[in-house]
Amino acid sequence: MSSSEGRMDLSETQAAPAAGHTAVVLANQLSPENPALAGAGRVVFVESLGAMRGRRYHRARLHVVLSAMRHRAAELRSEGHEVIEIREAQSVSSALIDGGWLGPTAAPVVCQRPESRRVAESLADAGVHLLDGGTFVADADEFAAWAAGRKRITMEFFYRRMRTEHNLLLDSAGDPEGGKWNLDSENRRPPKEGLSPPQPWLPTEDAIDAEVRSDLNRFEAEHGISMWGSGEPREFAATASEAKAVLDDFIANRLAGFGPWQDAMVPGEDTMFHARISVPLNLGLLDPLEACHAAEAAYRAGAVPLQSAEGSLGK
Repeated sequence: MSSSEGRMDLSETQAAPAAGHTAVVLANQLSPENPALAGAGRVVFVESLGAMRGRRYHRARLHVVLSAMRHRAAELRSEGHEVIEIREAQSVSSALIDGGWLGPTAAPVVCQRPESRRVAESLADAGVHLLDGGTFVADADEFAAWAAGRKRITMEFFYRRMRTEHNLLLDSAGDPEGGKWNLDSENRRPPKEGLSPPQPWLPTEDAIDAEVRSDLNRFEAEHGISMWGSGEPREFAATASEAKAVLDDFIANRLAGFGPWQDAMVPGEDTMFHARISVPLNLGLLDPLEACHAAEAAYRAGAVPLQSAEGSLGK
């Protein structure tokens, strides 16, 4: 603890408590590999109006985040977990405190360490145990160790480190496949006349999406949550199975063209050859290494050129 602030040292790794603890799952921690879920007696999801007020979000963003949380809660419930959903809370910490989840007589409350230091400090101050884990290929400590003492922190060199560490697109000698780490010079073609990329996979909405849309309208009317844009229909994956479908669609239909035309823009085309997997990646619904291995496998099978596979790894 810090004697000046009474705040838990967030650099300390805490061991997972005994079975029967309460797991808190945040919006970007929806992975089945979330360490807080191991041995949990119950799982709590908190939807924070305070977070929605923090800035003016696009309606589609709020829709997919809430839809993903509610879908994940429903999945866990169907698997036999006790699931508590707290909606319209002012903050995650206040919901846990006001609901009696924290305190000397309560079961330990556990959460995967949030990526936001502010949120991590808020939860730690409230008494939540934070466990290491995350949705990035490298964690913050690993990046800090790599960056220490460097005069320049350039993404290109960290990218090379990650490819080497995870054996991505390397030849038998451990060198980059094709002899170059970066093929960006081959990936800047202007769009040719008549270029028409395949249309991307789109999800099918369900009752949860309808409920979210209704709630967003009510939040706007009753709670003053200001949004912009349209959230209809939902265009991005909100479940792990949808994320897998999006990735499979990209690999099969657009990865081959991604390399040459990754920077190309065509009027009326908002996807081109891009993957549309950033949303499920950021929600924890898709493992980034799974996406990298899928792109490499397509190259090894001769389905896509090297420039496309390499270009996708750095994106």
